[in-house]
Amino acid sequence: MVPCHFGVSLMDGIWGAPVALFKGGVNLGGMRRLFASLLCVLLVAATPTVDPGLEALFALDQRVATIGYRLATVNVDLCDKHAAQTGMILHSLGQYAPEIRKAVAPRFTAGGYPVVQSVVADSAAQRDGLLPDDAILAVNDQPVLNLVTDRSDYRVVRHAEDSLETASAGQPVRLLVLRGGDKRTLILTSAAGCASRFQIIPGRKLNASADGTYVQLTGNAANFAANDDELAMLIAHEFAHNVRHHRTLLDRIGRNRSAVRETEADADYWGLYLLVRAGYDGDRAIRFWDRFERKTNAGILADGTHLSRKARLGLARFTLAEIAEKKARKAPLIPEKRRPL
Repeated sequence: MVPCHFGVSLMDGIWGAPVALFKGGVNLGGMRRLFASLLCVLLVAATPTVDPGLEALFALDQRVATIGYRLATVNVDLCDKHAAQTGMILHSLGQYAPEIRKAVAPRFTAGGYPVVQSVVADSAAQRDGLLPDDAILAVNDQPVLNLVTDRSDYRVVRHAEDSLETASAGQPVRLLVLRGGDKRTLILTSAAGCASRFQIIPGRKLNASADGTYVQLTGNAANFAANDDELAMLIAHEFAHNVRHHRTLLDRIGRNRSAVRETEADADYWGLYLLVRAGYDGDRAIRFWDRFERKTNAGILADGTHLSRKARLGLARFTLAEIAEKKARKAPLIPEKRRPL
């Protein structure tokens, strides 16, 4: 076995993803084994084949995207900012660090164009015939960005996502696609959803965050969840920050300790509603937050921006009881405007 040593610049440059972390978001600690093993194999690979470790990472991307698609579309009535949700996960050669591009190159026969990494099952993209490795050349006859620089750069994917979101506001979109060397035109519809994008990001720390546009979490944060219900809880909490415009609120009133703590509690409360409405198991949230707090809560050394473990679990139990009571009387599962801390 060839030993591998990892530097921050390489790990953080796998995709060059935007990491505009919301300061009030979840902050986990530790090293992520998935990226370590992935990078080790990629760096010593002698052939340009796609490594199984990378395929595992793509699968994790798809899990997160699938949960995000479900949360965003089912809860569209709770959002005042909407965006088209296609269920298509894009990546580009230029977002990967130059050191490992040879290993991922088989996925990018169209150079620097955005390429479909995968599609969410039962999504608009799957129904309309998009396939993994389709390269997107144009959206409504407007060319998308085609770029590969000597540094990892996320602009190609961001530009494509922006183009799709703008063009598909309630209307079908005409895509020029390159598939197996042949160009073809596909008509892409979309589902109405809340305005959020969901993605795995690189990084040595365990992080999950929301910045108003993206919900981002590292592989370690995703792997901390024992199952999809727990993963959905983590994503729903961050998604709630976007639904409730917490970043905008904190930009306006300031990120003092009390204000951040209030948004965190609000995201816990709304997150459980978003989770249950999307069909995930809310009871597992108690176990998830209990394990999470036992691992990460600093106790008396905490900075006061998050609830204590006892308060967080108490709020989760209160929220689930409130949801159960509404279900019993067949009332709409709509979060209250105010909820107790």
